[in-house]
Amino acid sequence: MYWLIIGIVLFVLGLVLFIIGTNSYTVDTEGFGCGLGFTGAFILLIVGLTTAGIKADFAAFKTDYEFTKELIDDYERGDDYGNTFDVTEKIININEKIAKHRSQWDSGWYSLWRSKELGELEPLKLPKKSGSAQ
Repeated sequence: MYWLIIGIVLFVLGLVLFIIGTNSYTVDTEGFGCGLGFTGAFILLIVGLTTAGIKADFAAFKTDYEFTKELIDDYERGDDYGNTFDVTEKIININEKIAKHRSQWDSGWYSLWRSKELGELEPLKLPKKSGSAQ
């Protein structure tokens, strides 16, 4: 959220300084105002581009989470289907993303790119091998 506010403030301030500079013979703020305006516009462009499909990304992650959770639930305890390493890596990636959303969804710097709903998902775990202590 802070990035959006900074971009808007810089853009508006740059626009105001540019207008003052073009209408005044004593104050030369055109160049500085133009620079601030372009910097603000650039920040707003980057924020807009990176958040354009964010809701679809959240939905895709949630679908991936549900699919992986079903895959884990179907695992027979202690059996190895030859994809244990791939599934373990996927679980680690999903859990890291959940942890990132959990810790940053309310941050002013990251809140546009994080979701409270994803942060509240339960971390995934592989079933323990049969015969191990539970």
